[in-house]
Amino acid sequence: MSSLVRSWMGLVSAAVAAASGSPAAAEGFFGLGDLSGGASTSRAWAISSDGSTIVGESVSASGTQAFRWTQAGGMAGLGDLAGGESGSVAYGVSANGSVVVGSGRSTASGTGREAFRWTQAGGMAGLGDFDGGRFDSVAFGVSGDGSVVAGSGSVAFEGVDSTNAAFRWTSAGGLSDITPLSAYGPGSPNRGAAYGVSADGSVVVGRSTSPNPYEDARPGRWNADGGWSAYPGATSTDMSGQAMAVSGDGSVVVGSVNAPPMGLSHHAFRWEQGDGAGFLHDVPSDMPSPFGNTIANAVTLDGAIVVGTSNAAGMPLDLGQRPGLSTYTRAFVWDAVNGFRSLQEELIGFGLDLSGWILLEAQGISGDGTVLTGTGINPSGRFEAWVAMLGGSTGGASPPGVVPEPSTLAMMLLGGGAIALGRHRRRGIRRGSGPDPRFDPPGRPSV
Repeated sequence: MSSLVRSWMGLVSAAVAAASGSPAAAEGFFGLGDLSGGASTSRAWAISSDGSTIVGESVSASGTQAFRWTQAGGMAGLGDLAGGESGSVAYGVSANGSVVVGSGRSTASGTGREAFRWTQAGGMAGLGDFDGGRFDSVAFGVSGDGSVVAGSGSVAFEGVDSTNAAFRWTSAGGLSDITPLSAYGPGSPNRGAAYGVSADGSVVVGRSTSPNPYEDARPGRWNADGGWSAYPGATSTDMSGQAMAVSGDGSVVVGSVNAPPMGLSHHAFRWEQGDGAGFLHDVPSDMPSPFGNTIANAVTLDGAIVVGTSNAAGMPLDLGQRPGLSTYTRAFVWDAVNGFRSLQEELIGFGLDLSGWILLEAQGISGDGTVLTGTGINPSGRFEAWVAMLGGSTGGASPPGVVPEPSTLAMMLLGGGAIALGRHRRRGIRRGSGPDPRFDPPGRPSV
């Protein structure tokens, strides 16, 4: 039995043990609803490590607004920064759900955005931006205790009015540029962004500029000792991509990358310290279309389980700095034993009722892997954030259902399969506009 499988089995046992001493999340799947007064849509971006809190965006009477959802309290809008037009989004949340990060509109940002950090005690506070560029900053990730925030700020660069730089924020030091000029290709203005943070805040992952003028970025990792570095194998001038999330100890990183000879496709990758990087599905044998794309969005604390988004029916995946929703995508789940597979089919096979739903993307997974979140098309044909509970401990009230036996959960997640290695390349962006009859059957992404 591999160490990865043993680690996952340990997580299952720990989750069950924890559930015996605190309120347990029942088995179940349901939509999170939306904020009142606006369009009936919502999108989930992240879940707390303990599985109790989901954050994202919805449309309220005042416009797009960040939300924080808990099982006990439901969905609550977080408002916006003072002085600007309404337009806040929550992208990250601390381990226990008490700290939320994202972007809003403020007096300082004008038509741009300002990164924020929200706490239960103090509400929403702007984090500012770098000097010199057009004011536009976004916070994407946060450490377990909420003290370290990572994101993207705006700076001037070689005569360019404004470009992006990855930041790491602390209350003591403010914003720090963690992708210095020496890490960028000469003359390239697209500098970088940070998306994920380890539990203790010591490791940050994201993207930085590639020297190749035809490719915009490549995945990278920052730590206090070594600074910013591209991943081994991600230093090719023909490669581009981004690292989206990191395990609790910083040793496992997931994201999406492309490289020759796979034409124009992005593929999800998982990098582990000491073992290097591997793609989460065979290339091209698992992908009937040469234009297939996948991106890994989140990973469990120990790095064993990965969730993300794949394109459906050979249609391109909308890849970018936190991509827009596309009706041509499907949610996936991966582990080293079961391999790459449809999350919707796994949840249905587990016994959850997904009648009328199409799961477009998975954006978050709890630390123990028992609670997942993302966005889908609901039975009414609208985009709606969802949560799937497999019976772990979440420290809050839960909807009615039956807690599965530990052996059931372990069997579902520990079947057969293996990680596959390969190479790949990038596809352009294409957006969908709503439910489309050309979809594959629900839960069958074409990958």
